[in-house]
Amino acid sequence: MCENHLKCYALRQTYSLILAFYTQTLYYEKKWEFTMPESKQDMLTRYFNRAVEYPNVTHDNFKQSFIIAVGKDEAEKADPAMIVDDNNFSFQSSNHTVRLAGAIQDVDTYDVTIKKEDGESVTLRDRVALIGFGSNSAPEILKTKFNDFVTDTKNPEDNQIVVMQGNLQSHVVVAAAFYSDIGPVPATLHRKEGDSASVTIGFYTKEQAEQMTGTEQSYAGVELDTDIILKGGSAVKNPLAYVAVWGALTNEDGELMANPSIPQQTDLPQVETREVIEYAMSITNPEMNNIKPYIEGHSMGLPGLSDEDIAEKETTRYIRTDILVEHATPSNVIGNLVFPPSIYEDTPSANAPEPTFSAETEDDMSIEHAPDPM
Repeated sequence: MCENHLKCYALRQTYSLILAFYTQTLYYEKKWEFTMPESKQDMLTRYFNRAVEYPNVTHDNFKQSFIIAVGKDEAEKADPAMIVDDNNFSFQSSNHTVRLAGAIQDVDTYDVTIKKEDGESVTLRDRVALIGFGSNSAPEILKTKFNDFVTDTKNPEDNQIVVMQGNLQSHVVVAAAFYSDIGPVPATLHRKEGDSASVTIGFYTKEQAEQMTGTEQSYAGVELDTDIILKGGSAVKNPLAYVAVWGALTNEDGELMANPSIPQQTDLPQVETREVIEYAMSITNPEMNNIKPYIEGHSMGLPGLSDEDIAEKETTRYIRTDILVEHATPSNVIGNLVFPPSIYEDTPSANAPEPTFSAETEDDMSIEHAPDPM
């Protein structure tokens, strides 16, 4: 017991303030994801982990359909009331098309009606159906991609994206034959009869779809010749998909490498992204044995880079990608080319990739023969 009551009172107040600050800090860390400023090393470690854990999804991401809200300071994953019941979802044609930025042809749009778990019905109008088969199926990645999305709409429904669960027949999700600007070897779709992959299908406004496409510069937009079967049983015909222009990377035995983070039915070898990067490193830089500095060598999003650093890493990325293409199989996805990849607009001429993607139909709409955007 304290003999000095004033001293005891002061100590109790100090302890109370410390406890209150600690409790409040835990609260805001949980509610607002508040963190102290990161050191450069911590940022590099987080960046590296994100690269090797690509596509940053698990099989759990392909179980529940959901809504996210955009147009805020930070996009948010829906609360439990905004989880979508797959059996209380319907859509129909909007009876008109839209032309996305950079596109060479229009795409269909849909009016989507959902009933959330709290019983409320919401209708989202004039939506573009866009397949997610990698990180675009992860709510946390979508939050990042729409963190700076600005809209002046006065309709709150225009600030929402509904993401439904589905199945894509005769296709697999495999390692692509290029490096993304944030480090990993990303994924792409490849046609393979008898196989299937769990995917998501997001319904985006024109502006939201263009925002998404701006994050996928190395992919062509292809309107597939097949349907997506949603969990509720309905089919989305000819959805739009991103297809890597460099094709799919093959292993030492010439096989495609399926991504095990995606639930899929295939007899292809399942290879984690870290192993794919290590394999790619053995091809492009066999003298290296540590993938951390290897990833840093072509990652343009690292903290504190100068313009010269970014340009150097971009050149390294294209040089390494050019080498990987020699160990790739061209895309065999069939469909109509909606837009060519924007990467062609700003690729350094010394390392410009040769287009390997082919989406041939009766009317040849492969990238090699694509008309200029209107």
